[in-house]
Amino acid sequence: MLKTISFALGLSLAAATSVHAQTYICKFRGGGSNGTISPEVLVEFDGKGGAQITDRLSKHHGRSPVQAKFVQDNDKQMRVRWRLEDVVSGKGQKATLEWSLVYKKKRNRAHLTFNAFGYPNTETGNGSCALQK
Repeated sequence: MLKTISFALGLSLAAATSVHAQTYICKFRGGGSNGTISPEVLVEFDGKGGAQITDRLSKHHGRSPVQAKFVQDNDKQMRVRWRLEDVVSGKGQKATLEWSLVYKKKRNRAHLTFNAFGYPNTETGNGSCALQK
């Protein structure tokens, strides 16, 4: 009996936290002064709890899609965080670049934040996302 309850509880918990394979396209206004906020970000959930992101800078540096470092997708919001490490600028400086995307589904509002570690560059953009069918 105890094994049956544990098995049923495990199945219901897995169903409650599972991520479906789906794709969002998010569009942002205002690219920031350095163009670090991509006008379009593609977020592809793999159905196994992970996601890959494609944005303008990852494409420019030949690193797209980028595996997300943090993933959350539920009824209220979708959140992902990704980074590019050891990106070399036109001036030869290396940096780690990180983005955080939060999409509030009921309001259809998305917010993208960019940070370059070790530099004072923090930029943000606002927009919306659409689930691709």
